[in-house]
Amino acid sequence: MRSTKLTVLLIVLSANLDSRALAQFANEVQTSLAQLQDKTTCDEAYGRLKALAQGNPEARKYLAERLPNMIGQASPAKWFNPVWRNSVHLAGDLKISEAIPILIAELDSDTYGGPSTMTSRDRLDDDPPGKALVQIGGAAIEPVRSVLEDKEKSQQTRMRAALVLYNMNSPEADAALAHDLQTEQDQRLRLAIETRLKRHSNSSPH
Repeated sequence: MRSTKLTVLLIVLSANLDSRALAQFANEVQTSLAQLQDKTTCDEAYGRLKALAQGNPEARKYLAERLPNMIGQASPAKWFNPVWRNSVHLAGDLKISEAIPILIAELDSDTYGGPSTMTSRDRLDDDPPGKALVQIGGAAIEPVRSVLEDKEKSQQTRMRAALVLYNMNSPEADAALAHDLQTEQDQRLRLAIETRLKRHSNSSPH
């Protein structure tokens, strides 16, 4: 009898501890998300949320439901807004596919900048939305391909889409680039795509 009572007590205590730990964890995620929206605390909050979400599916789900809206509602001059940059970086780091539509929309905006070189532009170092789409990977290929093949888009937007696919460096992304070449009339884009596909071809094992 004594053993049974002790077992029940331990179960109750364990449940209470688990409940407290979960509540504390949820509070930490919510507090960190609020801090991500403050320019003075967003850098630290970004690192903390990344660590929390990488180790907990529920935390990642919580962020997936909120980050897209945060990215879309950022103020003008986004490149200079650390809240926006950290939100975009977090969506990419956590491969949040729910953010794909807003990241695709950002390709139409002037959301890149800062000091850059031809190499850094090629790697999308100065293009947070493009970089995030690369990190998300496979789920973003079709939406990005649609941007590339939309001849109504500006050359700049379509070039960003081509660079996203190039940086994914996968057979599926390269196939999307090759497919565009079949009908591409923009000579600058054609040259850019051909050059980058050749790089992948030359670097692949034979």
